[in-house]
Amino acid sequence: MVLVKAIVGSEKILFWLEIISLLGVVGKGVDALGTVVTWLQVKNGFKDVLALVEDGIKLIQNFGSVIVHSTPHLYASALPFIPSNALLSMMLLPKFPRLARVAVGGLKGWPVEQQLLQGHASIVNSVAFSHDGKRIVSGSRDKTVRVWDVEGGVQIGSPLDGHTSFVNSVAFSPDGKRITVRVWDVEGGVQIGSPLEGHIDGIRSVAFSPDEKRIASVSGDTTVRVWENEMFTMDAMLGAAVKLHDDGWIKGPKGQLLLWVPPKLRRPFYSVWTKVVIPRGCCIELDLSQMVHGREWCKCFHFTQ
Repeated sequence: MVLVKAIVGSEKILFWLEIISLLGVVGKGVDALGTVVTWLQVKNGFKDVLALVEDGIKLIQNFGSVIVHSTPHLYASALPFIPSNALLSMMLLPKFPRLARVAVGGLKGWPVEQQLLQGHASIVNSVAFSHDGKRIVSGSRDKTVRVWDVEGGVQIGSPLDGHTSFVNSVAFSPDGKRITVRVWDVEGGVQIGSPLEGHIDGIRSVAFSPDEKRIASVSGDTTVRVWENEMFTMDAMLGAAVKLHDDGWIKGPKGQLLLWVPPKLRRPFYSVWTKVVIPRGCCIELDLSQMVHGREWCKCFHFTQ
């Protein structure tokens, strides 16, 4: 317990997050801290430690995609935007005086929205979680299917192309290895077998049976069709100015990653040319006067005895 408190109750929790980011296993941090939460819940007298661990989980859930993208942005982009009333924020921010600072606005509590997955070129019609909760599949009017890593908030592989019209419904097989209504191999990103053809109107929804042997589809032609899944086998295979981009990154003229802004705080948002906003407080304002960035990012920590 002393070791857990020493890590979670100090800046060492950030150093730990930095290490798992460099190892490429940020997502496993949620599982690790979740185990600590389970352990602490049966202990007495560790309410603050439990709150810090829960904040650590929220930090990964909300900023995991940023940390995966660039480890230094654990400090440069995640730390400044931790909700001000979070115990983790009150413990850590005084030790990092040379970060961007939220002068007005900001998060008061952890947002419900944790990820913003961007990539589709048109309206997204359907989404589904894999049964282990680690992946999301989405289908869009851009005629593609995309698979996303939930913990990292990033797209896995290339879009699954092949549909000739809107993708209205998607579903994972129970083992998470296949996606329908065309059947796709999740790992390889390739279509398995031929398209399931027969409906004379658009397909509205699809689902796998729990034993994975059948696929059901519902269509505008007023029919439900059940398909045999056994027939498929796995053998079938910058120059821009500094600004806030749609993916939340504030980038430099050469594409340098300067700061990442959480989705909830992006609209409205100051541009670097904004002088004043009336009325004050209608959008977030950042004080960057003490911020270190680029190769100087490591100087954001102020060590005290």
